[in-house]
Amino acid sequence: MQSLPSRLFMALAISSALIHFNQLKKTSEYPAITQSRALAAPGMSGTTPRPNENAAGMRMHAMQMMMQRLMG
Repeated sequence: MQSLPSRLFMALAISSALIHFNQLKKTSEYPAITQSRALAAPGMSGTTPRPNENAAGMRMHAMQMMMQRLMG
């Protein structure tokens, strides 16, 4: 059983790492996404969801599950 301060520190470390990772993903993914949209068929522009939106939601869910596991 971990003590509360070490749990809080672990939660802070995990969340800050995920936030940093999310920022890296945004800066590296968006140029490729806009390029692929420009190459898509003319009628299809703007209809496809960005892959980053779903991935960010899944990372957020994973972070919430880890926080629950750490605190509970």
